[in-house]
Amino acid sequence: MEKLWVQEALTLSIGGSQTGNNDPRTFTVTLSEGDCSNSKSITVTQFNCVIPQGISPNGDDLNDCFDLEFIVDRFGAFSVDIYNRYGTNVFSQGNYINEFCGVDQDGSDLITGTYYYVIKFTEPNDEYGEVVTGWVYVNQTAN
Repeated sequence: MEKLWVQEALTLSIGGSQTGNNDPRTFTVTLSEGDCSNSKSITVTQFNCVIPQGISPNGDDLNDCFDLEFIVDRFGAFSVDIYNRYGTNVFSQGNYINEFCGVDQDGSDLITGTYYYVIKFTEPNDEYGEVVTGWVYVNQTAN
């Protein structure tokens, strides 16, 4: 348990535990003064984050890239392939985090439109399994 605050003889400590990536986390707060202490625990279940359905790579730092960092944090490594409406692979990245920013493998800006992704996990997981597919809308700035 980590001591967060100490004032003379009064101590506040908060500790947490988790047995797996998707398990609920239990946090315990303990307030101690001398020989007296009191604790309270609360269990928090992680919420499911949503895979973005759109990006706008315009340089304003808001939704510029297809950010899947929350998946990396929870499930580890995976790859992402992005396809255009004709089924042509326009982007491919192993150990993905947020590298797709509306640019193809050759460094050219993709046109505004709907693209399709395939996420392949290194290790299957309870929430997504081995593969996740879906779409993402790329909204490019008009030139």
